[in-house]
Amino acid sequence: MAVAANNTTILIIITNNNTVVIIIIVIIIIVIIIIVIIVIIIIITVTTIHHHHHHQRYHHHHHRHRRRHPHPPYPILLLLLRPYFSGLPHCHPIP
Repeated sequence: MAVAANNTTILIIITNNNTVVIIIIVIIIIVIIIIVIIVIIIIITVTTIHHHHHHQRYHHHHHRHRRRHPHPPYPILLLLLRPYFSGLPHCHPIP
């Protein structure tokens, strides 16, 4: 009976360690997914900003007219994210 009891406690310890490992793995997977989503969002916003700037460059009078309106928030976002992208090579994915 004592041996059986000891075996069950050992099993419980093993399962507890396994659950901890599983939880850690799940957390890591979730973090990776979140990072991937953020990167995809950043790439999409950067490409749209680039296209937006190119569009404004072609029509100078439109750009001057648009100056009076409050600026949309994404150029500020780009300025905030610029230090993170300064090290990375600038790739332009085709939309």
